Order: sequence, then structure tokens, then C-alpha cells
Amino acid sequence: MRRFSKIEGFINFFILDSARLDRNYPELEKYHALAVSLYRGYAQQMLGDVAPYLARCREGSKISSWLYESGWGNSWGIFLQSDSPLQDVRKHFRRFLLVQTEGGEEMYFRFYDPRVLRVFLPTCSREQLSEFFGPIRKYVVEDENPSYALIFSLESGRLRSERINLEEEEPELLPVPEVGIQRKSAEKKEPEDNTIV
Repeated sequence: MRRFSKIEGFINFFILDSARLDRNYPELEKYHALAVSLYRGYAQQMLGDVAPYLARCREGSKISSWLYESGWGNSWGIFLQSDSPLQDVRKHFRRFLLVQTEGGEEMYFRFYDPRVLRVFLPTCSREQLSEFFGPIRKYVVEDENPSYALIFSLESGRLRSERINLEEEEPELLPVPEVGIQRKSAEKKEPEDNTIV
């Protein structure tokens, strides 16, 4: 059994790739998630069914549990930590939806696919990392082996990655017994009359 408590405590956003949900999309609507598409205008009209959606998630919420239990290992999307409001996070990510190839052709960049993000981030320069992280403190994605989570963050401008085993039990913290220390009186006893000093 995976223990998502190891990552769930600091995650407060997710980007869901609706193209990967298939028949699970009505399930998402059941949770009444306030999700906003990263697309807008014509792109949203034409591609809304396969668009990436950004939403908040809270520890222990029904939607978070559903995403972890059903989506983890199926490349449904990525998880984030940010202190910024939802609209600012959306604005940040909209900048990366389209990229230009060396030949000048525009194409969609599926950074919200964990299989793409975990390969892309380690190839970035410091400048690219700074730009792509922006208001994001941490990215959390499933590893190739879904028993593990990959956590990406910036440390002094460099990419830091952690690989967390979600199936390993967390060490149980046992209470430390109080050890009673008896102090002997430091008072100097007066010698008895028959004691030779």
C-alpha cells in the first residue's frame, strides 16, 4: 500500500491532463473540483476535452485521495507546491503551453505529463529552471516505478531532486521513557564521635 502522506502534506495544486482520464472524467466532475483550463479562447473551444486543468488540492480531501489512488501510476498529471493564488499559477503555466521547434514550428508542450516533466527538468539550464519554476516551490511526479515519487525543487539556483519510496513504512517514533535520576545529597555529614578523621 502506498503511503501518500509522505508527499500529501505540502502539495496544494495539481495539473490534470484530461486527455489521460478517458472514462474517468465524470468522476472528476463528481468531486466538484474548481478546476480551470490552462487553455482559453479558440484552443479551449476546440481542445477543452483534452486540455490540462489546474486545481487546488487539500490534504485528506476526497479529490486528493481519488487522484492518488486512481491516477498515480497512470500519468494523469503533476502535483505542485506554491504560495501563489490559483490565477497567478495559471498565468505562469500558460506561458509554456506552446514551444517553437528549431525549424520555427509551434507545438504543444505537455509539461503536465509526469513522463515528460521528469525528463525535461534535468536538461534545463539555471535560467530555464528559474523561469519554469517561477512561483512553484516544488514539483511532485510519479517515478517510472510508481512506488516512488520524484520531488523537484530549486536550491541555490540548481535543480534538487528527491526520490521517495511510497511503499516503505515510515519509522515508528516510540516515546522515550523518562529515566528518573536520583541525586544523592551533597551535604557533608558530620563524623560521629568514634570516627577517626
